Amino acid sequence: MLGRVASLRSAVLDEDREYAVSLPASYDRSSTRRYPVVYVLDGERQFRHTAVDAAYLASVGEMPEAIVVGITSTVRVRDFSPTTSTSWVGGGGAGNFRKFLSSELIPAIERAYRTDGFRILVGHSAGGLFALYCLAADPHLFQAMLAISPSLDWDNRQPIRALAEAIPTRSDVQNFVYFASSDDSGEALDEDHALAALLDTGAGHGIRGVYQPFPTTSHGGSALVGVIDGLRQLFAGYAVPREMSDRGLAEVEAYYAELSKKLGWNAAVPSQVVSEIALDMLQAGKTAEGFELLQRILRDDPNSPDGYNSLSEAYQKTGDLAAALVAAKKARELAARFDASNLTYYDQRIARVLRKQAAAAK
Repeated sequence: MLGRVASLRSAVLDEDREYAVSLPASYDRSSTRRYPVVYVLDGERQFRHTAVDAAYLASVGEMPEAIVVGITSTVRVRDFSPTTSTSWVGGGGAGNFRKFLSSELIPAIERAYRTDGFRILVGHSAGGLFALYCLAADPHLFQAMLAISPSLDWDNRQPIRALAEAIPTRSDVQNFVYFASSDDSGEALDEDHALAALLDTGAGHGIRGVYQPFPTTSHGGSALVGVIDGLRQLFAGYAVPREMSDRGLAEVEAYYAELSKKLGWNAAVPSQVVSEIALDMLQAGKTAEGFELLQRILRDDPNSPDGYNSLSEAYQKTGDLAAALVAAKKARELAARFDASNLTYYDQRIARVLRKQAAAAK
């Protein structure tokens, strides 16, 4: 299994529970940075692709870096269902499983890793049923829930009935709720539409709901497309529009302040956006301001290969090729220390500066 595998003895469940943790690319090099956490149910099936999806979306700037925790299932029906049902045997343990998460697993993760308090729950099928149960029973536990093809037929539509009772009573809580359906038809499709309409009523009660049907995707296949789309919908707007970054740092900071209110999470301006603004400033002749922004990146993340690479680009713009070479070599050194997967890129950056030096010496 991808990531660091661990287990803890649960007094609540009276059993050992295994989980896996995938850390962001910057985690080891950025000793003070804190991260949101994505908790993934059915970790034995859903953890690997969720960890890769989150890492990829972060790498292209569509969401922040996040810690991903995959919780291996033992007795799914017991843990994920809030009531007993005549059609399923052994249900009704969701309250106990929620207690395990809130009093044992989540505190263990928050002690062991640098988390920032923003928690996202991903559940597929019966796991989606549990995500909706948490929304109704304990909306403060997770700030965002991705309920992908949830089992809405459980106990005569119990999740829909529970939310219909809970939503009008909500106050002083914000939740993002992503609901994805698959190739449902008949009664199942009616249930999808009922839940989507119900989530719309939550807009006035602190729920930011998104319903995304995937009518040509199977129940099992919806887990993959739903996670990717759900994370993108949750962090919609995180990638600042290019025309906004052209207006300068003050407007970009105001943009992310507004985004933070929408997310219920402190969305700092990503370092890549700060870097782009800094290089634009240098291009416009604002040398001191541009270099100050690049130094700000390195103060926040002193072991960042990308930060030193941007600094090298800045020195090249000002014609200081000696300083550019030092910065390019520093970027390569840090890349080799913390992530050796793309050293060719940094070698090419060094070679480009050397070519410029050679041309300047002629």
